Amino acid sequence: MTYYIENMFSIIRYLMAGLLLVSIASAKAQEPARENSFAINGWTNIAREGCNHFGLVDLSHEWKPSPYFGLDLGGGFGWLSCYDLQKTSAGIGAYEKLYLREMSGSFRLVRGKLTAYLPVWRDDDDVTRIQGFVSMVGGVTSAISVDGKLEYYKTGQAIKASSKSDGHFFRGFEIGLWGSFSRHWAMKLYLGGNNIHFDKAVKGLNAEVGKFPVHFDSHVPNAYSGFSLIYTYHFTRKNGR
Repeated sequence: MTYYIENMFSIIRYLMAGLLLVSIASAKAQEPARENSFAINGWTNIAREGCNHFGLVDLSHEWKPSPYFGLDLGGGFGWLSCYDLQKTSAGIGAYEKLYLREMSGSFRLVRGKLTAYLPVWRDDDDVTRIQGFVSMVGGVTSAISVDGKLEYYKTGQAIKASSKSDGHFFRGFEIGLWGSFSRHWAMKLYLGGNNIHFDKAVKGLNAEVGKFPVHFDSHVPNAYSGFSLIYTYHFTRKNGR
């Protein structure tokens, strides 16, 4: 499932980016007012492999030199978590507990986005109410710190471990819809993907637990869905007169 989603995004991101750029270049409607904005953004992974789960919350500001393009800078806090109680059948209607996996991790990031917008619907006052968009994302993460616990019920063994991977640069993309519901407030719904390296920190945990009978999942999928709550404002320069 994860492999399919990642390959699907890899194909459509270039197709949609090209389609938006062509559509924007050929747009004949009057340009709407240019607006900058502040936003709070959050996202979480779509597909899960084993018990792995990740998410992020950040704050950002977007500058729009054109109604059709925006530059967004922001930063925030991300997390990785896992709680997985594995069971196997011990007979009809009976189950035997095998092991418990618990994991939690955190990181910080700073990132930028370059976004292309395509107006889909404007009201009678020529104010844009709905837009499609594609964003190219890039940034840097702090070190990803992870703590984990494994418990093997058959023998009563339990072990704790911790790991930290280096900070690194990452890139990604997002595609979705922007919609306004008042003069100053809007929201975004989108799908995205990136190459933040959660798996390195998880592999560090597995190296620390060694030959313990059970291990943590070594890979975390990177496709995600997101939501943004946006406050827009007009920036007006004084002419000095």
